[in-house]
Amino acid sequence: MATSPQPVDSPATAQVFLAEIAIKDINWTIRRQAVWKLTDQTALAKVAVEDSNEEVRFAARCRLNDQSLLAKIALESKDWTIRRHVVWHKLIDQTALAKVAIEDSHEDIRSAAVSKLTDQSLLAKVAVEDESWVVRERAAGNLTDQSLLAKIAVEDKDAGVRKAAVMKLTDQALLAKIAVEDEGKYVCAAAVGNLTDHSLLATFAVEDKDEFVRRAAVMKLTDQAVLAKIADEDEDADVREAAVKHLSDQALLTRFAAEDKDPVVRAAAVFNLTDQALLTKFATEENEFIRRAALHNMTDHALIVKIAIGDVNKNVRTTAVWTLTDQALLAQVADADAPCDVRALAVERLTDQARLAKFAVEDRYWNIRCAAVYHLTDEALLAKVAVEDEEEHVRRSAAAILNEKSLRVGQSL
Repeated sequence: MATSPQPVDSPATAQVFLAEIAIKDINWTIRRQAVWKLTDQTALAKVAVEDSNEEVRFAARCRLNDQSLLAKIALESKDWTIRRHVVWHKLIDQTALAKVAIEDSHEDIRSAAVSKLTDQSLLAKVAVEDESWVVRERAAGNLTDQSLLAKIAVEDKDAGVRKAAVMKLTDQALLAKIAVEDEGKYVCAAAVGNLTDHSLLATFAVEDKDEFVRRAAVMKLTDQAVLAKIADEDEDADVREAAVKHLSDQALLTRFAAEDKDPVVRAAAVFNLTDQALLTKFATEENEFIRRAALHNMTDHALIVKIAIGDVNKNVRTTAVWTLTDQALLAQVADADAPCDVRALAVERLTDQARLAKFAVEDRYWNIRCAAVYHLTDEALLAKVAVEDEEEHVRRSAAAILNEKSLRVGQSL
């Protein structure tokens, strides 16, 4: 029985027509437009490899979902950038990924394949045998076999690979041994980070010669007395800061906030203070980190507004604005005689449409009007701004938002 001819406007005929345009049109932008509407996987695979323009090839790869065709590209394409994109973003077939992980000449592509592999025996082979430390590190990070992880953690010649294995280890005795004996400070720190024995952690935190290891131990400690000792005595500011961050004793925090020689450590202590009088005092400190930290637990909204408007440092002003949530207070900052950066941020944090409308139409600075326009929902007002605002950037922003809204409506129909 004869097959009925497809209507000219049928989906199948449309795909044939699109495929012809995607493959043959001399204009690359038209080819790309056709590709974004094309579903024919064979045609997409051809374009993904053969088109002369990378943007067209990229569009085709994005539209390609057929795993057998993707595998063919990943295994056979001579362009390593195409292989990399397919493996990283599209290929999920485990058989093809395994072949790429073993055979591809480019370490970045092998690493991408390894990151998606689930076969533990193959991961083990790659983790031990691949010539690239990048690939071995990726494989070690996906292993679950504790005995093999232990072997890699001790024997691999590259510190990055050893660290990846150490981070998966659970054997506490081996972790303690590695923390003492490994030549790489980051490997030792990773080993300490997986320890659970708090007495052993305290020993490393106080006695280890390397600040990275001491800091890793401090990050796991909860003993307030040990943390206070470290915050008092360690010569490294980063280690003291880590200890202070884990303190909860307000008296100790007050002392470190006032007395430590490093402003970053002092700021860490101020950040955890709750005494409002002390926070008010530290909010006037010369150092910006300390002033910003004082805002974290501050409850005096009037003072926060004052800091947002008047502080000499942009970062402090910004932190103050982010501290505020009350719409009236944000509007107060936005309406103040303050630097444009802080006013714009305050406007961006407004949700009150009446207030936003006022700033969008009336403010004398175009960047403030623009900040308000981005958060408007009133389409009539957006249309008015798109036509009448004196600044082109504001008009274009309003028009773009209207266009985006109309596109969303069209997509929902």
